[in-house]
Amino acid sequence: MLVLLLTVCALRAPADCREVRLAMAEDVTPFACMMQSPPYVARWGDEHPGERVARWRCLPADRIDRGA
Repeated sequence: MLVLLLTVCALRAPADCREVRLAMAEDVTPFACMMQSPPYVARWGDEHPGERVARWRCLPADRIDRGA
């Protein structure tokens, strides 16, 4: 399973960043994840107006659990 990992930062405190994990479909390939992610990233940004997405990437869920 792949996870869309967003690094998001507060607009009022740009150094205040955190990671947000969004699960992708079970059967998605790494390439498909990268190609399909921009609308999810944009939607997340629209739903969280006090934060901005500084970075995003697709990673296997088990890699994140081990400290990507």
